[in-house]
Amino acid sequence: MRAMRKAQRFPFVRSVVCAASLLLSATAQVDWYRLDALPPRSQAAFAADPLAPGLIRFGGADAVGSTDETWRWDGASWRSLRLDPRPSRRQAAAMAFDPLRGRSILFGGLGYGPSGILSQLADTWSFDGHTWTRLSPIHAPPPRQGARMAWHGPSGKLVLVGGTNFNGAYGDTWEWDGTDWAQRSVPPTLPTLTDFTLAADERRGRLVLHGGNLRAPVPDFGTFEWDGNAWTRLQPTTPLPFVGGGMAYDPQRQRVVLHVARGWQTIVEETWAFDGATWSLLNLASTPGSSSTDLVLDPASGGVAMLVGQTTPQPGATVWLLDATGWRALRQSIWPRASFHLAAAFDAASERVLVYDGRSVSGHRSTTLEFSRAGWHVLAPLNSPPGRTSFAMVGDSRRARLVLFGGADSIFVTYDDTWAFDGLDWVDLAPANRPPASFGHAMAFDAHRDRIVLFGGQSLASPGTAPTQTYEFDGSDWLLRQPANVPPGRFGAAMAYDPIRRETLLFGGSLSTSGVAQDTWVWDGTDWTPRTSPTNPAPRFGAAMSFDEARGVIVLVGGRAAPLAEPHDEVWEWDGLRWTERTPASLALARSGAALCFAPWLDGSLCIGGQEWLGNPEDAGAVYRPVDPARARRYGTPCVGTQGPLVLSAEPGERPFLGRSFLIQSAPLRAGQLAWLNFGVSARQVGQVRLPFDLGPFGMPGCALLASNEAAAFAVASSPAWRLSLVVPPLPSLLGLELFLQAMATDPGANQLGLVTSNGLELRIGRW
Repeated sequence: MRAMRKAQRFPFVRSVVCAASLLLSATAQVDWYRLDALPPRSQAAFAADPLAPGLIRFGGADAVGSTDETWRWDGASWRSLRLDPRPSRRQAAAMAFDPLRGRSILFGGLGYGPSGILSQLADTWSFDGHTWTRLSPIHAPPPRQGARMAWHGPSGKLVLVGGTNFNGAYGDTWEWDGTDWAQRSVPPTLPTLTDFTLAADERRGRLVLHGGNLRAPVPDFGTFEWDGNAWTRLQPTTPLPFVGGGMAYDPQRQRVVLHVARGWQTIVEETWAFDGATWSLLNLASTPGSSSTDLVLDPASGGVAMLVGQTTPQPGATVWLLDATGWRALRQSIWPRASFHLAAAFDAASERVLVYDGRSVSGHRSTTLEFSRAGWHVLAPLNSPPGRTSFAMVGDSRRARLVLFGGADSIFVTYDDTWAFDGLDWVDLAPANRPPASFGHAMAFDAHRDRIVLFGGQSLASPGTAPTQTYEFDGSDWLLRQPANVPPGRFGAAMAYDPIRRETLLFGGSLSTSGVAQDTWVWDGTDWTPRTSPTNPAPRFGAAMSFDEARGVIVLVGGRAAPLAEPHDEVWEWDGLRWTERTPASLALARSGAALCFAPWLDGSLCIGGQEWLGNPEDAGAVYRPVDPARARRYGTPCVGTQGPLVLSAEPGERPFLGRSFLIQSAPLRAGQLAWLNFGVSARQVGQVRLPFDLGPFGMPGCALLASNEAAAFAVASSPAWRLSLVVPPLPSLLGLELFLQAMATDPGANQLGLVTSNGLELRIGRW
């Protein structure tokens, strides 16, 4: 059904291949998103939104009463969405995602309506990922709480069943067609439903309901199926009655998974699987330890996610994923300590952000942390650099390691040491040559030239002065460069490498002469060149700067004009020609001495630590990104041809935004080789064939079909890389559309069939 929705909008594929250069000039729609902690709620409503992608939670009850909060999980963190209008405070509402119309639908619950009186509700709301809209259907189910709702693919409708009100329980069936509710007149197969759960079995095109009414004079409990016309009571060996649980379809194993908390005095957790005929109790190593759970399909991982509503033995672990051995807790993405003068870098090899924490208000310390999709984790390397502040650290992507230089400790000793972290341990590289001991210097890694660039800083041996020397580190030793032009000496400047323009950008800092700078310089590997812009950030030092891989710009945040001045809260972007101030939609972030690093799975730049005004450390982290992010993510494995693996990728800083062009490339190829690019709407199925599909039996060992093929573009290679510029039309209807691309090429010597395939490339259309 997800593919059905996208197919209706699929004229974009031909537009994107054939369109002329139609570009849209508009103000960037960007915002800061805090990495908030999800407060525990019972009887909250959950839905999986595959277009975000993410999970949506609404309402639920806390110790005071019902709530009206909307939260989104993006695979790594929960974020509170401050929305208005929104449904009223409620708990025990029914919610599910309608993939045909791209909306989550919420119905009923126990809460407070317009009268302000606690009652069961019968209102219908839709949520498109950004906005709640109250709908006005002609018909509606009676008011109720505790109903369940699920998507029935063959009929293209949401199905709502069961629930209770103050007068009793329901066993009726209602369908939502996107416009109105309709009650189905079906034989009274279902009991009245109070303790039950519901899920869609996508493989068989059925809804599976397990549960019944344990509160009736004669309790009725069992497993039922809905085929679009009637409910059928099945006769498998049934899990025992439960007091709380959830159920969801597991597409990876093609089965329905049920997690229940059984018993009244002593709670026993069980996880069951249903294959359409038999329930099987799974022997799992770990469980969350809670009686308040719900199960949904997690779009980010493609697996079954459990959302725990109440506090558990691991209070921060509100999301659990089911793997082969048991339920695995995902740690929440909360920056674990108040700190400033720290540094962060992205480790592409392990897909994580690595952080070296140098100083907090409690003194200097040496701590190494990682941040990934699973949240924050404190590492325990055997060796570590001594605690320090005002050091510089960058990620060396060629050698898959961090490199740290210099800084000062709490007794005013400056360092000239160079350390490297390989993901497991720190090593003092002890190079033969090194820059003078300093702190407050700026560093960046030039990936094109494979060099770390260092400029400026300050030495306690010469207080008030800053060197104008430029050093480069080649991985084993430091080299003093002798450029014809140099920026004025400074410390506390911001520096970042721009891989698109292959230059290192330097901005601001505290000048060694007097005052604070607001000048911009670029280093091309040979010389420094000043750059001018019609508008510039205000003078500052202690700002954080990083390259935004999703949008191809350098982002500058924070910093201050004087030691006791309030930090700046604006955001600036450098596009290679000029500075542009951006206005986040809802949140201003004012801090100095923070760390900024692009995190691909968050689609934006992660900002952690830093100081607020008067030196108060900042605890919370935040992500700077578009409101509607675009994505270009590689998946699957390429097969090996005579030139090596055929790799399909987006160019650095290129993403599919509305009204803009973006570049992709397929390589390596040789001159005269025929190549083509398939555009598909699904990475799960093509026709009746499930993906990925092994092409080995057809004479292509190690190759696989990874995407459907609704359209294609062809070319004859004239260089080792086929670079294709795609133009996304500025049509709002394309926002959120997902496409799946795969390249193929003729290669007679590669295998029996003479063809090779690339990895897949998943695209999501966003708004710049």
